[in-house]
Amino acid sequence: VGLYSAAVPLGQIFLLLMASIGITLLQHLSELYAKKDYAAFKNVVIKIHTYLFYCFPLILFSAIFSKYLIWVLFGAKYVPASMAASVLLFSVFFQTFFNINMHVLVSTGRQRIGNVIIIIGAVTNIFLNFLLIPRYDFVGASIATMVSFGAISIAAMVTNWRFISRLH
Repeated sequence: VGLYSAAVPLGQIFLLLMASIGITLLQHLSELYAKKDYAAFKNVVIKIHTYLFYCFPLILFSAIFSKYLIWVLFGAKYVPASMAASVLLFSVFFQTFFNINMHVLVSTGRQRIGNVIIIIGAVTNIFLNFLLIPRYDFVGASIATMVSFGAISIAAMVTNWRFISRLH
């Protein structure tokens, strides 16, 4: 738990930065959808996904240099948490993608679909934790989190793109 508690805050810093997008996004998307301005709605969704992909190099850079970031932020004794921190940084990327896609689901009145995806993600995470933690310890927990968020991000994105492609 001690090393994992040093890995988590590094990811949380990025989550706060990237999640700030969602604060205004939900209201804006809801307004566009209610006005039936589907062209603008699609445009905003495309732009926000593009923006998130532009954030990926920052996540990648931070994951590569997580050892040094952990050392600066928490001290040398927490450097062994750097592998978990690297994996959790990618989890944050997927989590942000999921959050944005959840905003799209909610703004179009499809939050029930989002809830089903969340339940599937939680079950996946629990299963993977039981499978990976005994063998890989806190790094296994990080991998389980990343895979779970990756799966629900893709599921939500595919669900949204299928829906959005039918809007006229």
